[in-house]
Parts: sequence; structure tokens; C-alpha cells
Amino acid sequence: MKFKVTVFLKDVAVYEKLTEAMVDFFTKIKEAIADGTSWQALETTNFIVMIDEDGAEYPAEFYDVRDFACENGVLKDGQIVKDAPEPPADAIRFFFLRKQLDYIGAQVERELEREDSRI
Repeated sequence: MKFKVTVFLKDVAVYEKLTEAMVDFFTKIKEAIADGTSWQALETTNFIVMIDEDGAEYPAEFYDVRDFACENGVLKDGQIVKDAPEPPADAIRFFFLRKQLDYIGAQVERELEREDSRI
């Protein structure tokens, strides 16, 4: 697995470890907040992408990455913990796959609602 950091829709770097990617991600996010970025831009244009061994990409958006970072000790009290241990590979893979399934489920739900409105 590798982890691509995307900030404001620009691919910034690829890391071997998720913790390294998250430290870079949150450092850049904190800089953007200090520069006065909008919350909408923060929420919709920043993510970390897991790249699996076959090259498939699984993105996770800002708030999901933030929550995972807090749960796994990379963020504590709003501060970056640079020497946080890497979460287990299975937990990382499950997190990114779950985000992908959430996204697909939301798309299916929207499509079903559109179909219902046509009836």
C-alpha cells in the first residue's frame, strides 16, 4: 500500500506509511486554514488516497481522515503527533474500503431517490 496526499485537488506526494501521509496532509491543511481557506474548499478538495498493490485507488475525505487520525493517535487535541505509530495494515485497509463503500452506497441512494421522483 501507498498513500497519496491531495490538497486542493493537487497531488502533493506519495508515502509508504499512512502516518507520514497524514502528518504532511495536516501540516498543509493547517497552513491553508491559517491563510483563510473556505470550509467548503477544505471539505471538498482535500483527501488521502490509499493505492493498493494492484494500483486501485481508494480516497478518504478530510473529515474522515481527521477522525481516523484522532482514533489512531496522529492528531491529539488538534495537534499533529509526528512520531505516532503506524496503525495496523488491516485497520488502514478496512478504513479506506469502508469509505469507498459509503460513497457507492450514497450514490445508489441518490439514484434510487431520482427514480422514485420519476414515478
